[in-house]
Amino acid sequence: MKVSEPNIKDCEVGDFEKAVAENLFCNEIYETVPLQSVNVLDATFENCVFKGIDFTNVKLTCVDLVDVVFENCNLSNKKFNKQYLSRVKFVDCRMTGISFIDATLKDVQFVNCKADYINFTEANIWVMSVTDSNFMNMLFYETKIKNLEMNKVDLFGAEIINTALNGVDFSTCRLEGIRTDTKSLHGIIIDKFQAHILVKMLGVKIRE
Repeated sequence: MKVSEPNIKDCEVGDFEKAVAENLFCNEIYETVPLQSVNVLDATFENCVFKGIDFTNVKLTCVDLVDVVFENCNLSNKKFNKQYLSRVKFVDCRMTGISFIDATLKDVQFVNCKADYINFTEANIWVMSVTDSNFMNMLFYETKIKNLEMNKVDLFGAEIINTALNGVDFSTCRLEGIRTDTKSLHGIIIDKFQAHILVKMLGVKIRE
């Protein structure tokens, strides 16, 4: 599966506080944010790079992401519900409790991220890749998936309900403790060592 990288070019170091005031986040690299709480409302982050940013005091309301890279950022508990994300890459980010409910994700990558309790309820995932990440207690509920790649992802305790995963390869992922249904599991790819996990999950007893 090919994931398109963010189209980042001609970026200059920007002033986050000025960008908030002008409600314009475009063609810039941000490495600091104001210490006081700020609210970003009805904005699009486009052709931007965020490095080492702690978004704890930054409220993001109705923010779309197009050609954006987040490196070593704290995005825990941020909400991108009903938003549009295209060519977005999260690298080495802390994202506990982040929410993409009813969002549209196209060419989105998560690399070495801590994103336990991440929520994709009713999201539309066109192309998404997750690598070397903690997605423990993730929620896929009635999530629509077209292209999904999972490589070395910890899915312990994840809840996957009414989500068609046909053809998705979970053979390198941790599946213990997940809660799911047969509809969601149909056609997934696992290795032989994971088979007993799914058998037990479905309530089937194996005679020794």
